[in-house]
Amino acid sequence: MLSGFEKKKVLIGDLKKTIAEDGTVDLDLPIWQSIPDEKGIYAVIAPDGFSPEFIEDGKYRMKEDGSSKVLKEKLQEKWVANEKILYFGKAGGTNLDGTEQDSNLRERIRKYIIFGLGAEILEKAGKKARIDHRGGRYIWHLANVEQLYFVWKTCKNEPEDEEYERIEKFGLKYKDIRKRTKGKLLLPFANLKSGKKKK
Repeated sequence: MLSGFEKKKVLIGDLKKTIAEDGTVDLDLPIWQSIPDEKGIYAVIAPDGFSPEFIEDGKYRMKEDGSSKVLKEKLQEKWVANEKILYFGKAGGTNLDGTEQDSNLRERIRKYIIFGLGAEILEKAGKKARIDHRGGRYIWHLANVEQLYFVWKTCKNEPEDEEYERIEKFGLKYKDIRKRTKGKLLLPFANLKSGKKKK
């Protein structure tokens, strides 16, 4: 399911260290420059032997009511034992009017990090956390999230299509346990929907 992905990977804990006290990030740092500023798909993966430590309250803030609570039972039910792939996301692509989306892998991962770990920092600095990256938010309900990695793959075609295909392959791998998902294909831990295909 990670065929075609670059071998390079970055640790979430190392990316977190680059966030300044005011919530800003220097994208010229080598760790950020290692992430392409091109469209593509990315995944959050767990290291060998990873054991999840679930927490109900994340540090992010949802726009609707400012909450971030997810019951531990729900997180446990969503967890796929012994699976390294925890989330697939996309960056960039084409809008319905044919124009290119103003996004790339580096910027999308930056928003992901700031949304999940930076809201608290921004609030302490007297700023409002305006970044919304609710996709993949269950990742931030792992107390040991800093042990996880980002990997990525640039795309010549539509990232949305690639993301959909990877999630579908993931579900087919676990097609024998559909009972857990009311007959639907199983999704990675932090994917709450399967996405859609533009083709």
